[in-house]
Amino acid sequence: ELTERIIEVWDNELEIWTINSRYLYDYEAGNRTRKSYYIWATDTEDWVAYSKYEYFYTDVGFLSEKYYYTWDNELGVWISKRKSVYLTDAAGYIQLHLGYTWDEEISEWIHTSRQIYNWGSIYVGIKSLYENLFSIKPNPTSDYLHIESNTDSLLTLSIYNSLGQLVLENETTQASINVTTLDKGVYFLKIIGNNNSLQLLRFIKN
Repeated sequence: ELTERIIEVWDNELEIWTINSRYLYDYEAGNRTRKSYYIWATDTEDWVAYSKYEYFYTDVGFLSEKYYYTWDNELGVWISKRKSVYLTDAAGYIQLHLGYTWDEEISEWIHTSRQIYNWGSIYVGIKSLYENLFSIKPNPTSDYLHIESNTDSLLTLSIYNSLGQLVLENETTQASINVTTLDKGVYFLKIIGNNNSLQLLRFIKN
């Protein structure tokens, strides 16, 4: 595992390589949990913290969230700047990436971007890498979503809105979920089966 990366730049006047910055990497259970960036202060000849990323994972080790901070020298604290939320399929492939920035005035995360991933000919929400695991109908729906599976008994059904926020969760063996309380719009249904199978499906509430 990579633990450190040092960056040097060429000084044309001195004709030598000079230290510029470095990255430090931390891991837990084989997953990267932090990437810290430092710059070299020539006046004090020491490393100074500049920024860092922190990573969070699902129970099965798939990336779920990433946070970006910058160091405030005056306050001596890390300042939240950006975060990313990821929804993945059963193989760990990212299907949806939601971007946010931290608004200091209102102390809230503000949604700024959304990336929908297309792996080859597979389109998010319409097909999945494991499209034979589960299917849903009707879609669109106004009341109930019915889930069909050839192999799994359902354990957990989780519904996320277009911002990646969990709005409904149901642990059940019943192959349906009531969505009448949801506002109209596009949602993502995450299905976890009893064999740790996972699938993310897109549906419309009308």
